Amino acid sequence: MINGIILTTKVVSKPQVIYEDEKGELMKTTDAMILKNLECLGLTKNEAKTYLFLLRSGESYGNEISKQAGVPGPKVYETLNKLVNKGLAYPVKASPVTYRPLPLEQFVESKQKEVTGVTTFLKINRDNIEKGETQQAFWQLHGRDNLLQKATELIQKANNNIMISLWEDEALELKEDLAIAQHRGVNVVSIQYGEPDCNVGEVYKHIMVASVHERHSSEMFLLIDDVEGMFMYFEGPHGWTGYHTASPALARVIANYLRHDIYINRVLNDNYEMMKKQYGENLEGLLNL
Repeated sequence: MINGIILTTKVVSKPQVIYEDEKGELMKTTDAMILKNLECLGLTKNEAKTYLFLLRSGESYGNEISKQAGVPGPKVYETLNKLVNKGLAYPVKASPVTYRPLPLEQFVESKQKEVTGVTTFLKINRDNIEKGETQQAFWQLHGRDNLLQKATELIQKANNNIMISLWEDEALELKEDLAIAQHRGVNVVSIQYGEPDCNVGEVYKHIMVASVHERHSSEMFLLIDDVEGMFMYFEGPHGWTGYHTASPALARVIANYLRHDIYINRVLNDNYEMMKKQYGENLEGLLNL
């Protein structure tokens, strides 16, 4: 999965790239997807638009780029100068000054070498950068995309087991990654809110009464291999927030929370009519502490 959109490459008869989305429907690569991935490689929005237009046109000049690529006129030459400084474009003619792009393959290879060099350096110097005790801390994350990216990373690194509690929207985003994890032998157990189409591994349904929406709306818990996990939720005006941890103590809290949530919901679902008679239509006698 790339940026939560691209999942599985298909071979087609025409020389174009087609992908399956989360629903299994075929989709062609869009300009928006290309621009987003170029931005992930360190380009600004205007730089990405300009570079993409140059790659497609072969060469062009400022006014034409502004018109065709959607880069504001006052910004186009500033953007071109930045691309030149980054080695992604170079002038070839004067009157008007015309630019050609660095071939995409060279740009990608350069970025791969750059990232490999940086990550290798940081891993080698890890002991000089971070204190040992930070390995047992927890880190706050913001933004739904960042949180789901962290969830994807955890699912992909799981070796033995995954436990997760989630709602429909997040289930749709993570379904593919969970299925891939199960295929490589990871035991997947989930408790799901609402009616998500995510029948991967051992699935349990959370009861859906009024207080569940009030208390647990948007929440997601995830634990892998009983040692690393995360929690995320939507916090009104503050947006999406969450926490990632590799602390054994906090991992144990998440594990016990998920296990007990599964225990109680299995009992409630198996004996729902009796529970309603005992505690009320919305189980208020049980849930309203």
